[in-house]
Amino acid sequence: MNYRQLVAYFVRYGLILWLIPIQLGVSLIVALQRGAQWRGDVIWTLDWLGVALTVIAPLVAGFAAVDAARLLGKVSYLEDNRISRTPHIALVWAYGIAVTAVQVLTLVIALIVSQPSSVPASALLVALNQSLVLIVMVGLGSLAGRLGGSVFGGILAVLAGAVVMFAFGYSDTYLSPFDYGGATVPRIGYIYNTTALLAQTAMLALLTVALSMTRLTNRGPRRALRLADAGGIAGILVAVMVIVLVAPAQRLSPSDERPTTCGAAATIPTCFYPEHRRVASAYTEQFWVLATAAMDKGYPAFLPTQVVEASQTYHPRTQDPSVGEFIVSSAGLAGETPTLWEIALGILEPGHCAQLQTDIAPSQRYADDLNSLIGTWLHLVDPSAAEMAGLVGIKLLSPEEVADLVEAFRTCNYPYFTVEPAGQ
Repeated sequence: MNYRQLVAYFVRYGLILWLIPIQLGVSLIVALQRGAQWRGDVIWTLDWLGVALTVIAPLVAGFAAVDAARLLGKVSYLEDNRISRTPHIALVWAYGIAVTAVQVLTLVIALIVSQPSSVPASALLVALNQSLVLIVMVGLGSLAGRLGGSVFGGILAVLAGAVVMFAFGYSDTYLSPFDYGGATVPRIGYIYNTTALLAQTAMLALLTVALSMTRLTNRGPRRALRLADAGGIAGILVAVMVIVLVAPAQRLSPSDERPTTCGAAATIPTCFYPEHRRVASAYTEQFWVLATAAMDKGYPAFLPTQVVEASQTYHPRTQDPSVGEFIVSSAGLAGETPTLWEIALGILEPGHCAQLQTDIAPSQRYADDLNSLIGTWLHLVDPSAAEMAGLVGIKLLSPEEVADLVEAFRTCNYPYFTVEPAGQ
């Protein structure tokens, strides 16, 4: 049996063809969660699909463990081959090709659906790293299956894979090889840190090599690692730890990207990130309702000079306090129509003021004045709009009071951000 036939043997008689539809199904379920909010955002698309690895990776390890226990013994006469030609490596090849093909396919389909404005070259590294995570799990499962058999080894592999993915998937203080990125919020305002991705690639490749070197020998009733291989494996693990210590701690770096998809609503300029152009009209239409009400009812002080989308790393009001912010929410990205309250809050809330960027809680007076501003604006549109936002019993402000309060918020000269008025 030549080596190609050995790989084909594992594909034909193994559980790989059962694993593929499960892997595709888990990826599809994850992709469609919460209305596929990731569409348009290339980094979020890749990282969102990466979340599926938390389920897929332990399953891959478990399937590989069962096949290792079932099938490797039947070709044990090849165990004395050099490491690169052992049956264990053939099993890793068979599973690795299958799970990599499925993972890359799901990422390509997701990118086609996402239709981002551009795809960075670093996306290839992300796809490579996600595939390497699964290949590492194949090696881990093969080792567990050879040590524990098809039942105990399979259970051990699934548990070990789950522990690795949950315990070492992300860290604030160091770069984990199993950090798939997480995906709970948009990634606009960030770019991939290529150095970190390359470090992950190196760590995952080294772990794959280490697990591939785990040839076992019989010691009485038990099987154990060959001493000849132990030194090389230990050296590889030390190299992985060195990379962990010197690599950047985060996969993402802040970018200076600014919104470039611009238009106007009620003659006021509006700008969005091109990744969110599919939801821009929903936000500008709601802003148009507020802007026309303010113009028609004699409250021009509500109106900003322009409204620009904010991101996690860019807040337009810190650059120009006369600008309003569109805060594109996850619900908005899932297709929900933003509320008038959301739009008004993004325009009026003085989040750029240093007084609100401390550990001191805002005062009740500030909360009341902000609610009065927003409630007055919503009341200009329709009194029921303020009631629907929960702004009942607020003080409705005159045009002069609105002008004074908006100016105080924009210039950060409002005196009650964190303190109550004297006498209260």
